[in-house]
Amino acid sequence: MERAFPGFETNAFVEYPLMVATERVRGEFTEAVSVLNERAADCAFPVQRFMWHAAYALILMETAGIDEAKRHAREALEAASAQASGFRYHQDLGLVGPEHARTVELLHEIGT
Repeated sequence: MERAFPGFETNAFVEYPLMVATERVRGEFTEAVSVLNERAADCAFPVQRFMWHAAYALILMETAGIDEAKRHAREALEAASAQASGFRYHQDLGLVGPEHARTVELLHEIGT
């Protein structure tokens, strides 16, 4: 949708790769990584940075990139620990919530 309508932006660029990674849809790993790489600079909120790095970490763990997976896991956990968005008037916007608890657990296993 975003490719067809460039002015229309969603969180699909992080939600799709994270779903592929958490569900271990191996046949989609290459496309998910492509989406992550294409939109790396678009992570404005801590939750987007969390999802971006989490997806990379989980995919790399499945594809034998252990050192890089650990690095991305640590980056994701750092984003998950953010207490403020960094936006002046919307400090609570875009923080990692309890819906990501299982992913945070997986990242702790990878990152240590």
